[in-house]
Amino acid sequence: MSIGKWIFGQREGIAEPTEVVAEPTAGELAACALADLNAAMVRPNPIPTSEMASLLLQSLCRSFKSDFGAIVWVTGPDRSRCAAAVGADPADLNQSPMTAGSSAGAPSLAETAESDRGTIYIPDTSNDPRWWKASAWQRGAGAIVAAPLRAAGRSTAVLFLGREAPASFKPAEVEAINVISMTAGLLLWMRLAEEQADGPLKQVTELNEARADFLIKVMHELRTPLAAIKASADMIHDLLAKEKAGSAQSKLLHYVTRNVERLNLLLSDLMDVVKMRDSGSTLNLEQLNVRAVLAQAVSAIAPIARQRGQTLQVEPPPSALSARLDRRRFEQILINLITNASNYCDDKGVIIVRSRQEGDNLVTEVIDNGSGVSQAEQEKIFEPFYRGQQPADRPAVAGSGLGLAIVKSLVELHSGAISV
Repeated sequence: MSIGKWIFGQREGIAEPTEVVAEPTAGELAACALADLNAAMVRPNPIPTSEMASLLLQSLCRSFKSDFGAIVWVTGPDRSRCAAAVGADPADLNQSPMTAGSSAGAPSLAETAESDRGTIYIPDTSNDPRWWKASAWQRGAGAIVAAPLRAAGRSTAVLFLGREAPASFKPAEVEAINVISMTAGLLLWMRLAEEQADGPLKQVTELNEARADFLIKVMHELRTPLAAIKASADMIHDLLAKEKAGSAQSKLLHYVTRNVERLNLLLSDLMDVVKMRDSGSTLNLEQLNVRAVLAQAVSAIAPIARQRGQTLQVEPPPSALSARLDRRRFEQILINLITNASNYCDDKGVIIVRSRQEGDNLVTEVIDNGSGVSQAEQEKIFEPFYRGQQPADRPAVAGSGLGLAIVKSLVELHSGAISV
């Protein structure tokens, strides 16, 4: 039996809460884009450079929510030609300001980005002389980011990401695109070098495993200084507790501790994303008793719900209900969903967890009587770093903003779907 539809419940008829969204930093955006890029590049066999360029572009357009994008070669026989396009016709792009110079002799944006060796951001193409009008390019004003894809001291191509709305890229997004372009440039350069070499090609899977291993090691290394910072802050806080409780120093130390904990949580979630996406094709599937796993996951969250005065109700499925699942990941799905419900449920609220069989599918529901999820927000809550709406009279929910994004990826690894 495969996992079918997952439902994250809501209660209707509740007034719309006030939206609280924590703006992600450039580092967070780049880390998330890198995890998605890592997953997109996993293939059992080496792929042609043209296919790699297309996969790179599709991944980056998703990560940075771009309306259109392109990768333009700035080296080799296809110089100034479009290698890949999203949301646009490559033939049109080959006659646009991205790839072609103007009749007045101005260089193309690809040539400018290559020569400047830096990311170019045009907030409004209608008011920038670098974006000349081309009859083949029918788009109106918008925002364009051009980032050279460099490796081994030279540019291989230039990445373009665009949005229809002017000035729609935030500074953190532009900085993140600049960071991620380094990885994209290295991938393209390595692939070109492999194609040009006459020996055996390296397996793309091995390259991705090495990259994932590097990321995990870096994240582990970051945890060591964070642990030292937290321990030091806790010691100073204890020393000040008796004499200066509630002082400015004490509040600052509390702020430091809280943000160290947030960074630790973010690192844990990012490691989950990298490990999960890198080994997504090797689920450890086994026939599981759904009732037993459900009880184990609920027992892990029960103390938190109790502390908040919440009632955690389990409607146990039939004892014979079973499904082929990865035990650890199925449990993580349940824990993340129940934790999210507890975070957004009212104090002394009710959370219901239940599973049942529908045809050949296993349907699991987590329902709470919190403030609900608006129609406009339902498509966003599974995006990385998105924070759900929170009533104005309630404190902001702590967390990395990756919990539901991880759930969605895990469910899809089981060939399932999740919805609100």
